[in-house]
Amino acid sequence: MIKNLQNTRYMQYIGAISATLSNAASATYSIWPSPTLAVLQSEDSPVGRPITDDEGSWVVSLTKLAKIVAALGGGFMVEKIGRKKSLLIAGIFLFIPWFLIIFGTNIGTLYAARFIGGLGGGIVIVGCSIYNGEIADKDIRGKLGATLIILKLVGSLLILCIGPYVSYTVLAIVCAIIPIIFVGLFVFMPESPAIVCAIIPIIFVGLFVFMPESPYYLVKVNQNDQAEKNLKILAGKLVPDKDIKAKVFEIEKSVESDMQNKTTLWEFLSNKDYRKAIIIILGVKTLQQLSGEAAIDAYMQPIIASTGSTISEEISSIIFGVVQLPGALLASYLVDKLGIN
Repeated sequence: MIKNLQNTRYMQYIGAISATLSNAASATYSIWPSPTLAVLQSEDSPVGRPITDDEGSWVVSLTKLAKIVAALGGGFMVEKIGRKKSLLIAGIFLFIPWFLIIFGTNIGTLYAARFIGGLGGGIVIVGCSIYNGEIADKDIRGKLGATLIILKLVGSLLILCIGPYVSYTVLAIVCAIIPIIFVGLFVFMPESPAIVCAIIPIIFVGLFVFMPESPYYLVKVNQNDQAEKNLKILAGKLVPDKDIKAKVFEIEKSVESDMQNKTTLWEFLSNKDYRKAIIIILGVKTLQQLSGEAAIDAYMQPIIASTGSTISEEISSIIFGVVQLPGALLASYLVDKLGIN
């Protein structure tokens, strides 16, 4: 069995999934307010008093605002220190805030926790997509790229499934449990989303430490020998050395072309060769954000409760989370079979 695995590209799948766990960790920040805002606005609020609607909106939006800041800086970071190190730093940013939430007793600490978590999420947006794209062979690039949304949905679904049924206090206490015992807790004590919230970033960091850096980045910083070693790890042992060397040469040419055609931000935005791609990306992302996705994620249970539905908001939110997964799984299959056009 081990020999068969070594003869495949399984390391590409493991690398992509372990990296994308960071996106699952980021997703917990987006969906966490849904089962938690009601607790924060109650008389027994863990921050010492019921928070107002305005304060609740800041709790929700600070994560998104921080992602904007971090995404801008994340592009610079992944080029300067590498994709792997950037994602490991993001994992730390995604982990620390849960301790601020545990021990914080005022709204300011909660704001800080949400902002720091958003910084981690912003770095993930940039680093994870680049890393997955660069370690994957062309025929499975779409499939591995789709793990971003799949793991995001899994992280969200875990919170939606478990969050409404435990107290804020239990969530906070479990978040403080030493990360090294995560596996035992996850298998035998899956009753609290706090486990997921606090430990997903640690799983990601623990796994990702052993993952290879992007060969593309290594060539870019003149570490061609290490790039070749990493390609051997990612490609599987059946791939001949001559094919590995040919791949390194292909990457070298790609890097050389990128460096020769390097442009300023204004040149990039104004170049007609890139115009179609920019319009498509901006159009898709603008429609996504204007659809109210962020607000729906954060306020899902309060929105459902206000409709007077005969199905409880807890069950309705779980259904909402479940129905998205088949679509994401189907997309991961179709994108490699049919393309994106």
